[in-house]
Amino acid sequence: MDSHSARMTSDPMFAVRVNRRRRSAAGAVLAVLAMILAIGDASAGYADGVPAQRPDTAIASGADAGTRQAPDEIGGVTAIAAGWGHNLGLRPDGTVIAWGWSDSGQLGNGDHGWYQSETPVQVCAVGQTAPCTQFLTGVIAIAAGEFYSLALLRDRTVVAWGNNTTGQLGDGTTIDRLTPVRVCAVGQVAPCSQFLNAVRAVAAGFGHSMALLGNGSVVTWGGNSGALGDGTTIRRLTPVRVCAAGQIAPCAQYLYGVRHIDAGSGYSLAQLSSGGVLAWGYNRWGQLGDGTSDLFRLTPTRVCGVRRFEPCTQYLSLIRTIAAGTDHNLALQVDYTVISWGGEYYPEFRS
Repeated sequence: MDSHSARMTSDPMFAVRVNRRRRSAAGAVLAVLAMILAIGDASAGYADGVPAQRPDTAIASGADAGTRQAPDEIGGVTAIAAGWGHNLGLRPDGTVIAWGWSDSGQLGNGDHGWYQSETPVQVCAVGQTAPCTQFLTGVIAIAAGEFYSLALLRDRTVVAWGNNTTGQLGDGTTIDRLTPVRVCAVGQVAPCSQFLNAVRAVAAGFGHSMALLGNGSVVTWGGNSGALGDGTTIRRLTPVRVCAAGQIAPCAQYLYGVRHIDAGSGYSLAQLSSGGVLAWGYNRWGQLGDGTSDLFRLTPTRVCGVRRFEPCTQYLSLIRTIAAGTDHNLALQVDYTVISWGGEYYPEFRS
């Protein structure tokens, strides 16, 4: 038995992901080709999540965003996001386009079924049903997860759409949403009367979501193999606060001082303003970087320094930014070199 087959046998989470990848592989290839052919000009948004704006472009609102299901001309985009089998593009006017698979409603255009859109469609406004007459606008950042999508709005609230099996849309339910719904505030239950605000950035993973707040704290929601960092493995249908490093549930202290976040497959990363990195959640393949391959970490743990092993006495520092994959991570250092850790098929620590 090769290492790939052995891992499928020993790791049920991995087996589920493999099956899903097979289902979406053809769509992903076509989606990438469509992106190359259709988008053309794309540039990343600012570091704080606010996309670059063209000075001659006004922000559309409400019905002014247009009434076309598929825009005749895509034009330039200010940010892109790639999920499993679907893609998002943020346009200069604050609207969002999507293409690829739509089996869970992840395109946000009100449609649903086993088909793929090889050309971009516009994401509908909150509360719309197909055929939509109003479209989402005022968006400043986007994130694409496994069969679902997130968007951060200019008013610093968050909307989500697509698959909601584990509560990753944060609306207090597990109902798939074909058009955007608003993410509830911490402590709310459906039907929510208050909604998450003061958000600086969002991240979408494989069944769980993250939001970085303006005060440097982090909230999470959705599936929970420790990925939510609240000290439990309880699925959360609305956001909860991430505990501070070293805490155990019920936590008395919470994580602050975060500059950047990213979500992997069942685990989460946070880059601190000090340049250090924290990780929590699923750790079977060393993706938390703490020198172990313990199955779970329920609250944040510090990522070890390069070539350090448990028990670590030196930790990762002077990091510019981070990126989470499926089971491995990358970090860009201040000298513009890149380090990595975790593993895809081999439980070895890489640095």
